[in-house]
Amino acid sequence: MASPSRRDDLLLRLVFTGPPIFLFILGHSNSHILTYTPRGLIYSHEVLPFFLAPFAVPETVLTLISRLIQWCLLFLLPLSAAPYLWLFWMSLAAIRALVGYLLTRSVGWAYPSLFSHWALYESASGLGPSLLAYFGICGTEKVTGILPPKFRRNEWLLIPSLTILFCWLEHRPWTYGIALLCIAVLQAFFHLFDVQTSYVPLPTVTTTNARPIRSSLKTIGLSFIAVVVPYILFDHLPKPPRLPLPSPPNPQAPLLEILILTFPRPAGIEVSAQLLSTTIVSFVPYLAPKNVILSTFTHSPNHEAFKQVQQVYTDRQDMFFHVDTDSHPNDTDGHYVHLAEAFRWVLEKDPSRRAEWIMLAEDDFPVCGGTEGWDVITTVVNMLETDRLSGVAIGAPNLRAGFIGTGGSGIIIHHSYLRLLIMLLRTYSSLSTPLPPNIARRAPDLVVQDCILGRQFSLCERQRGVNGKTIISSRIVMDHIGGMATTTSGKGLNSDKWRCGWRHPFHGDEAVDVVVV
Repeated sequence: MASPSRRDDLLLRLVFTGPPIFLFILGHSNSHILTYTPRGLIYSHEVLPFFLAPFAVPETVLTLISRLIQWCLLFLLPLSAAPYLWLFWMSLAAIRALVGYLLTRSVGWAYPSLFSHWALYESASGLGPSLLAYFGICGTEKVTGILPPKFRRNEWLLIPSLTILFCWLEHRPWTYGIALLCIAVLQAFFHLFDVQTSYVPLPTVTTTNARPIRSSLKTIGLSFIAVVVPYILFDHLPKPPRLPLPSPPNPQAPLLEILILTFPRPAGIEVSAQLLSTTIVSFVPYLAPKNVILSTFTHSPNHEAFKQVQQVYTDRQDMFFHVDTDSHPNDTDGHYVHLAEAFRWVLEKDPSRRAEWIMLAEDDFPVCGGTEGWDVITTVVNMLETDRLSGVAIGAPNLRAGFIGTGGSGIIIHHSYLRLLIMLLRTYSSLSTPLPPNIARRAPDLVVQDCILGRQFSLCERQRGVNGKTIISSRIVMDHIGGMATTTSGKGLNSDKWRCGWRHPFHGDEAVDVVVV
């Protein structure tokens, strides 16, 4: 008959690892409701994973292998270790949330070079980091004691080996890298304050005091290098190719129309022409009459810079220029009318010439240099069109939207949304608007953003299970070059905001899926 102590130890293993492994074997590997991410805690306020991620079902077979190794190691620990394993996990989860926030929302705008998508999105589950903390602080005798004598001489390799094994199986460098730094801090704390076993609420704390701190930190440092260096090297390898543009569903019409809105700038004709020309030139290499076209629209008949640029491209069949001369006495003149009229012009085209998808851009937002920016656009459009066709095939339309820029630039929408957006914009611009006077007016670009995200009260709310999330790029891939020549009189000038590589403003939002840049 098993002793009470052995029964307690068995209980530790069953509680922490039994249910997740059992559910995975039963085929519930997609039941990741308890898997922790800093994004879920910060933006979706998912509190349960913060406490219960050690019990989460493994997401993949490799994660299951890691969890089985953790299960075997739990055989060697007493039940009294359970609260401290859990406490370390929650401390790690909190630190990861702080680091994720700092390396995305905090510095993603001011210091884009420090931005890291995976610091916020990398998932975590199981007890791997907690086990490393236990062995790093309390010693490795419980493991090395069962090894043959010739292996005990190299016990310092145990923690690096387990770290590499857990991290590479689970593919979680942020989780294990931060865990190792936390272990190093704890080891230094115990050493500097000469903490004795009797003062530490951990079972059998002996190794930290007996073993030189330099040796302990060297072991943790080696583990950290083993975690970080491979991922740094992989990050500099050639990236897998992005998705190409699919063929248009209608052979007579293009798949994508790039719609550039332009308006005279107070800075003068030459500046306006230079900005518009730079934006158009950035898209020219990717135009093709039967797949991608570019249209430039203005609501100002006195836009001299527009006329200058138009003369350069008079012979192209994949570029169109349109001056809207309609008068709108019942509307307040401004960007609401300008945008609504641009959408109306696109919508009223002959269906045989109307593109399936429309990408909106302002005249000072060229696509980021090289092919990287355009490759992100083609990938997003490919995903949108693939989902649309999949929905059509099963009779459940799935019209998502894309957003790879900021403000009103880089928004990719299906042409069927244009009528609704026109109505929304006209509601704001109309002199007889039904909106009460005490209701705050949303800026035109925010009206469109609210719609593509399905925000509450945007009149574009999604039916549950019908339309998917908006697809964004983790960094914006359109460059704001007109910050010093705004079209709005009295608006503050800036030359370095919303440039290539900045964090996307909706990064982390629960209403989006992310293409990592």
